[in-house]
Amino acid sequence: EAFAAALRKLGYNAVRFHNYENEYMGLTKGSPDEATPVPERFEGLDNLVAACRERGLYVTVDLHIGRRVSYRAIGIDKPGMVVNSDGMKGEIKYQYLVNPKARENFKTFVRGFFEHVNPHTGNRYADEPTLALVSVVNESPCCWNRYGGNGWKTDLCKLEYDLMREMSAFIRDEVKSQ
Repeated sequence: EAFAAALRKLGYNAVRFHNYENEYMGLTKGSPDEATPVPERFEGLDNLVAACRERGLYVTVDLHIGRRVSYRAIGIDKPGMVVNSDGMKGEIKYQYLVNPKARENFKTFVRGFFEHVNPHTGNRYADEPTLALVSVVNESPCCWNRYGGNGWKTDLCKLEYDLMREMSAFIRDEVKSQ
């Protein structure tokens, strides 16, 4: 509450939730499938959303920054974690583009996030008016590569465009969030 009040006093009108998936909130810490958020892990997020709402601050959220997922959770028979493994920054973001099991894992996380009911506001995050903007994947692979001279017309960008269309439809039509 004090943090939200200070932001408001300083003239801010929005807060970005970024990098909450692992260390800070660990929404899937203790999840049996590494994808379904654990309701008890939302306490800090719920408190901050309610405090922002009380003070007229909007919230924007990145649905994927660097959530850790094991290879096995996305159907690859290999030990270890996908994100930042083998020195490849954000490999899971590439997996979302080409691996249907990785996309389903991501959808499970997104569904669990949006369907969580904040006990302080009484809203699912999918219906929370304070949640004004959503970024599906922060710093996506096409974003990383477009400045390397390849432009927007690469196969990578087409795959990413298809993923974003699929995820937007999923959020709108299956999760029922506007």
